[in-house]
Amino acid sequence: MVYPKAFLQTASIVPFLIFNTMWFRTVALFALFTQLTAATWSLQQKVLFYTLGQQLAKANTGTPNERTIYIKLAEFLEDKDTAKGLNNDFAEYDYRESLYKVMEGLNTKARAEAIKDPNGQVTVDFLLTRLSQSYAHAVNAMISRQ
Repeated sequence: MVYPKAFLQTASIVPFLIFNTMWFRTVALFALFTQLTAATWSLQQKVLFYTLGQQLAKANTGTPNERTIYIKLAEFLEDKDTAKGLNNDFAEYDYRESLYKVMEGLNTKARAEAIKDPNGQVTVDFLLTRLSQSYAHAVNAMISRQ
């Protein structure tokens, strides 16, 4: 499916708007993940990224399956500290911060990839929107449990 350019520009900012309207320290966390990858993603990396995103979009919030997918996404970003943090039983705030780090890392890495491969822009936008929706549901579920 081909999307109009105006939609792509809007979709590109959706994850940022979702996070910015929440009570996160957006600037500080975003600064942690401003590194861009030097080489373009291999086909295997793209398939893994897309597959994990689809699994996350289908996972029920607050389940061990969802947490496992976030751990795999953190490992995909080569962020071993966040993956380890998600694996431990920390307070919900720390868990939420870890999920946010994963989302910002994915956003930055996927944007860098989309710049190098303009044909992948639609897929990246679609996936990041689905991931941000899953993240928002997870945060809302945590808030409602408090």
